[in-house]
Amino acid sequence: MKKKTPPATAVYKNGEVFADTGEKRVRNWDFRCFPNLYPALSPASSFPESFGKKSEVIPGFGFHEVIVESPVHGKKLEDFSDTEISGLMKVYRDRVCHYAAHEKISYVSLFKNSGKAAGASQDHPHSQLIALPVCPQVIEKELIAIRDAQKCPYCALLEKEKKSHRALSLKIMIS
Repeated sequence: MKKKTPPATAVYKNGEVFADTGEKRVRNWDFRCFPNLYPALSPASSFPESFGKKSEVIPGFGFHEVIVESPVHGKKLEDFSDTEISGLMKVYRDRVCHYAAHEKISYVSLFKNSGKAAGASQDHPHSQLIALPVCPQVIEKELIAIRDAQKCPYCALLEKEKKSHRALSLKIMIS
């Protein structure tokens, strides 16, 4: 797989972060991040100087990255150890923060497709990240609703779930 992918922009290995350089690739990695070979967006596209709220079409400026979650082909997320899950969450946080800090980026989204039917083109478990110069309108509406709510909707949902039968079942299974 390594020879089929662009050089990694971030390679996580034993809790440290590296990057591939030229022809030298970091080996024995835990997580690997690189530009998507078939990007929906590109930093090479022109950044729109101005666009109105009603614009529906703007140049494809942005970033599209693949985050490979394991060097093991076919490994499923549900088979990850707690340490691997924790490491992956750190990678997600780092990559989102990396792109969110870019002055021309307004929105970063992580998503995961799994299997050929979902459009996955590789056997390694992976997620994708896109970083956009605009925030999608549906997300803007949700953010406004959250800001205007009397109580944090996520806190309300958590409280409701804690009282549900699912929460009780989970507690029994963990004990």
